[in-house]
Amino acid sequence: EDLNVGLKIQEGVIEGMKDDWLRWCDSNGEILLTGKESADVEKKRVETEKKRAEAEKKRADIEKNRADELEKELSRLKRS
Repeated sequence: EDLNVGLKIQEGVIEGMKDDWLRWCDSNGEILLTGKESADVEKKRVETEKKRAEAEKKRADIEKNRADELEKELSRLKRS
């Protein structure tokens, strides 16, 4: 059975060493990531998502404060 993998040379830094490296690739020539590379990609994705979630929470808090202020203003106007 054909595994649809191959080898190619890629210039880069692996474990702090810059060199030409023999890397596994898929049938389209795309480099298959090492476990550490996959973990690094996932870590960056999680960090990006965390920052996005924090920004969304901040935006939601601002909107809630704005709505609370408008509600207070509406109550004040109804009493007048």
